[in-house]
Amino acid sequence: MTIKTAVFRCDGGPKIGNGHIMRSFVLAKKLSEKNIKCYFLLKKYNLFLKNYIKTDFKILFIKRDSYLEIKKKILKLNCDYFIIDNYHFPFILEKKIKHLTRKIILIEDFPEKKHIADLVIDQNFYRLKKNYANIQNKKCKFLLGEKYSLINPNLKKIKKNKKKKKNISNILLTFGGFDRHKVNLKILKYLKFIKKKLKITLLVNRRDGYCNEILKYSKKNKLFVNLLTNSSIVDVIHKVDFAIVSGGVTAKELILFDIPCFIISTSNDQLNNCKKYKNLKKTRYLGHWNKIKKNLFINEVNNLFNKEKKILNKKEKRIFDFDGSTRITKHILNL
Repeated sequence: MTIKTAVFRCDGGPKIGNGHIMRSFVLAKKLSEKNIKCYFLLKKYNLFLKNYIKTDFKILFIKRDSYLEIKKKILKLNCDYFIIDNYHFPFILEKKIKHLTRKIILIEDFPEKKHIADLVIDQNFYRLKKNYANIQNKKCKFLLGEKYSLINPNLKKIKKNKKKKKNISNILLTFGGFDRHKVNLKILKYLKFIKKKLKITLLVNRRDGYCNEILKYSKKNKLFVNLLTNSSIVDVIHKVDFAIVSGGVTAKELILFDIPCFIISTSNDQLNNCKKYKNLKKTRYLGHWNKIKKNLFINEVNNLFNKEKKILNKKEKRIFDFDGSTRITKHILNL
C-alpha cells in the first residue's frame, strides 16, 4: 500500500494561542488512521505544544515562511497534502507551494482572504460558499459549518456523570493556552466578590510570571484555584460543573457535553460563533474580553446561582458531535 503524506503548516504560542495546532492535531490523528503519514511544519510554538505534537508526529522547524526553506523541508517527503492553518501564510507563497504538493487544504476562519486551495474547511456558523469569493481555484471544494468542527475525539471516551447535580462547586476557567489578554486574572478578581465557595480549575499552557501572579492573587484572596499548566480539557472536563471560557474550540466541547458556561470572546474570529451560541441559547455570551464590566459580571454570576439546579440539569439538543474529523478525512481521501 502506498503511504501518502500530509504536512500541516500551523503555529501556536504567544499572541496566536494553541487552537490552530490543537485542531490540526485532531485532523492529523484521523488522517494517520487512514495510513497517511503526517508532519507538522512549525515556526512559532511553545513547550506544551511541542511536547503535545511530538508524541505522535514528527516536527519540522522553519525560521520563516520562505519558499526555499519550506521546499527544503518537504520536497523529499513527496507531500500529497499541504494543510495550512495559519492566518498569516502569504498568498504568493501558497501559489508557489502548489507546485510542491498534490493538493492544498485550508483550515480558515476569515473567508474574505485570497487563496488557491483545493479544499477549504471552515467550521464556523453561517458560512456559505459565496463568502469565499476570492478563491482562485474554480475546482475548490468547501466543507462549511459546525458539522466539520475539529473536536478532540478522546472526549468521547469520558463517561459523563449521570447523577443530577444540585449546585455548582467546580468551575473551569480557560482563555486559550497563552491567555495573552490575561482574562483569567481579570475574572478571578471579579470572582473574589462572589460569596459562594468555589473550586476553580484554571488551564493555561505557560509557566512564567503570569502564572505566579495568578497564584499570588489567589492565595492572598483565599480563592481555591488549581492552576494547571500542562493539561487540556480532556484531563478536567469530567470534574466541571460550570465553565467561564473563550469562544473557541473549548466552548464547543463544553456545549457538546451539556456543561453550562459563560463565554467571553477573546479574538475577532470568535465573534460570529459566540453570537450564534447566544441566539441558540446554548450559553450566556458576556461580550468581548475588553468590554466585560465588574458589576455586570457579578450580577450574571449571582443570577446563575439563583437558578443553578435548573441550569445544571438542563439537556439540550446537540449542535456538535465528534465526527467532524471523520467527515473531513473522507473528503480529503476523495480529492
